Amino acid sequence: MRAYALAVKIIAMTAPRAARRAAGTQNVTDLLLTLTFIRRRTPEQDAADLLQGQVFEVAALSKTIGRTVLLNIGKGRQIQHLKIGTLSVAQGQPLMWRERRTGQETVLNGPFTLKQLDKKLPLNGKLSFYELTTVDGSHEVALPKKDAPLVLIAIGQDSLAT
Repeated sequence: MRAYALAVKIIAMTAPRAARRAAGTQNVTDLLLTLTFIRRRTPEQDAADLLQGQVFEVAALSKTIGRTVLLNIGKGRQIQHLKIGTLSVAQGQPLMWRERRTGQETVLNGPFTLKQLDKKLPLNGKLSFYELTTVDGSHEVALPKKDAPLVLIAIGQDSLAT
């Protein structure tokens, strides 16, 4: 019988961190915590965690990222539907759009630029429209105003483009 020597190389791997909601991205639980005066994380704490490697989920609305959905508005006319989703942001990584309804994921590759638009949203002023320019084209997205600085840090941009 032959004896075989097997060399085993052990590599220490760190498990990827689970994505966390950004400060401006709130769900029902977050709203209840706010009503009971329990503090949530701040955008400044999120920015520090992003630089440490944390992945964040930012609520987003878009008509142009991923699949195109057309809504009939009567008399044969159609408009693009504003889809609800999340934008996964991590420092030095491509952005990932995930549509909430279908779960479809779309990778957005850089270099990126983010520019604020003058369009209004009827959600109490908490969201703002931005133009996100990628290698693949330009997309119009609505993001929480509190989370825009986090996205800027993730894409490596100093301030909003004018």
